[in-house]
Amino acid sequence: MNHFESAKRQCDQKILMSINNIKEKYPKYGYRSVTKELHRLGFLVNHKRVLRLMKENNLICNRS
Repeated sequence: MNHFESAKRQCDQKILMSINNIKEKYPKYGYRSVTKELHRLGFLVNHKRVLRLMKENNLICNRS
């Protein structure tokens, strides 16, 4: 693992912590709403990255 990969993993962990906080507050938010909330918090993050992180950590809500 090079320096770039470890820096990306650290950044992913910060984003994931924020995603968890958002999902605790708003459990029905999907990846699009979570991405908008992250933008409001000052994160420059792509919706595809948010979707990947949420899928990897089972944070995607199912349609009802």
